[in-house]
Amino acid sequence: MTLEFINLGIGYEQKTLFCNLNASLKSGDSLAIMGCNGAGKSTLLKTLALRQKPNSGGILFNGNLLKSSDIGYLPQSSNIVSDIGISASEFVKLSLKGKISQTKFENTFAEYDLDKIIDTPLNELSGGQLNRLQMVRIDLQNPQVLLFDEPFAYLDNSSRNILIKKISDWKQLGKIIIVSVHDERLTLEFDHFLTLDGTNAHWEEKMKSHNKDCALAGCALVGS
Repeated sequence: MTLEFINLGIGYEQKTLFCNLNASLKSGDSLAIMGCNGAGKSTLLKTLALRQKPNSGGILFNGNLLKSSDIGYLPQSSNIVSDIGISASEFVKLSLKGKISQTKFENTFAEYDLDKIIDTPLNELSGGQLNRLQMVRIDLQNPQVLLFDEPFAYLDNSSRNILIKKISDWKQLGKIIIVSVHDERLTLEFDHFLTLDGTNAHWEEKMKSHNKDCALAGCALVGS
């Protein structure tokens, strides 16, 4: 399994954030995307998630165009409308296309420490529970490419630890994981690094493109 960036260029409106990125990830690889606010992390993930078109080039998965069915995507802000009168389990089932056994369904909820709220209405769940519920939904969809936009910035400690473990599990299963991060200390277990500076994309060059005003530069780490 291979995910390839072929002369990839991204941007928005009249601004180009980078162009001519050529790189690839294989089964079990993880990529940490780093950069200042506005450098293009979210734009790149939206492009990979097929929410917007690249400015140039393309993205191939196993030699073919990447499809939405290949992707699991968790954006920065929660998009769950919690006052629609359905339970946690009903919310997850709405997004599932294939048949999943009840045992697997319940076990996945338990992996995210949500087994006790499986039949609880969405409007009774906390923000942390709603975030983990989105992870349950993505996990059960069983995509081959997982995209997370700065998840550690808004997850509570329990959800953070669960996601860190799940990334390790997904790598063992051969999935490709791409995560944007603000805190370099969270990138230790990643295989590849892409640093964005707003005009260029530096593959496997941690920190080099950051300037003194960036939250990642020097010792100015989030939470330090």
